[in-house]
Amino acid sequence: MDDSLEDLYQEALAASRERQWRRDNPYVADLIETLWQSGKEGISRRSVIRSMERARRAKSLPIPDSFEEVVQSAFNQHCIQSAVFKKRDIPADGIFSSRRAGNTANWIVQHEPAAQWLATKNKTA
Repeated sequence: MDDSLEDLYQEALAASRERQWRRDNPYVADLIETLWQSGKEGISRRSVIRSMERARRAKSLPIPDSFEEVVQSAFNQHCIQSAVFKKRDIPADGIFSSRRAGNTANWIVQHEPAAQWLATKNKTA
């Protein structure tokens, strides 16, 4: 990955935490952060949810009873293979993908679209 893309990601992520939109889209930003270093193979869905829950507890952020469903919904809204994403018909929001690895679904972040999404949300906040 080139340094300018990494710099864009870091700047957008840092700024996003200081703005209102972060409160409006916390799970999408958390998903991006959790998946960013995972590479093209991604991380198992179960591991992503556990990691996000641990991170949110460490930051004293709320964790609803339906946490797993909330995270799944946020992922589906932005996953290019998801029927929910396709129905929304907003190509710029396609920042995640999923692939099967045996009985496990691995979640993957698409770096360039995710960095652009963060930058766009940061500018509109």
